[in-house]
Amino acid sequence: MTINGSVHIFNAARELKILHVFAKGPKTSLEIATELDLNHGILRLLLDGLVELKLLEKSNDLYWASPTLLLLKGSYENLGTSYWEHLPEFVRTGVPLVQMNEKTVAEKEYVGQVESLEWMMSATAFEAIDLLEIGRRRKGLKILDIGAGSGIWSLTMLIKDSGAKATLLDFGEVLKVAKIKAREKNVQNRTSWIEGDFFETPISETYDLVIVGNVLHIQSYDKNIELFKKIRSLLSPNGEILIFDLIPRRDGNNLMRILYELGLRIRTKSGKVYKRHEIKNMLTVAGYSRFDFYDLDATPKLIGLCIAK
Repeated sequence: MTINGSVHIFNAARELKILHVFAKGPKTSLEIATELDLNHGILRLLLDGLVELKLLEKSNDLYWASPTLLLLKGSYENLGTSYWEHLPEFVRTGVPLVQMNEKTVAEKEYVGQVESLEWMMSATAFEAIDLLEIGRRRKGLKILDIGAGSGIWSLTMLIKDSGAKATLLDFGEVLKVAKIKAREKNVQNRTSWIEGDFFETPISETYDLVIVGNVLHIQSYDKNIELFKKIRSLLSPNGEILIFDLIPRRDGNNLMRILYELGLRIRTKSGKVYKRHEIKNMLTVAGYSRFDFYDLDATPKLIGLCIAK
């Protein structure tokens, strides 16, 4: 009941255009009621509900958008409703709504999601970097970030290690966001960029670390083996591959995994949440011999890490 009611509060606010009014800055409940011709008393209850959901912030009777609300853009604006409404048809036919593992679809879809994903993964990135001892045990590294998105993994490493350098590879429109983030983090002088599809783009240099962040789950088993083989050819003698992905946790959150995988299958042709033994098998076929898996506990507790060499 609580979860369903919370979703309906959010959806009502979207339908009534309440969330849009905050683009102009803070508003009182009376100002919003007058602007949108709504019942003032009921509106205040709904606004307070949005405050409890951390979508608005409030002081006295003044409301404004929270950082969370500002990040609900693109397909996240409706909490993925467009995907989930396709679920009955997907169960009947097995045909996904979109195919985000196809280049033309992927670039369009990820541009709308990249900033939200950065916010979601930020705490996880700092936890991983502490675990990896970036700037201490691993320092002065030459990094390649494949499917870099906003650069949350590699750019955060540059913050922690002033001697590290990173090359970020992704589609052109996505890299525009990453370049802004590099400037915001003041690491733009230690970054370089490769625009394109990793499978098609020739790369001649070698790297100490190759990051594969949130890529594995949108590729088929065989395509991931191809990915790992190409990465292995790019590693320096002591180089490592870091795989950040939704790797099922040892303590098991089956509902989260099932929801994520259903959503993934709805929007890809061959996407899958791979288990640890499947990742290990793919890496073994590709020529790797050492594998270490870690659960990352930062909220939202979705991402795991595999280090291989």
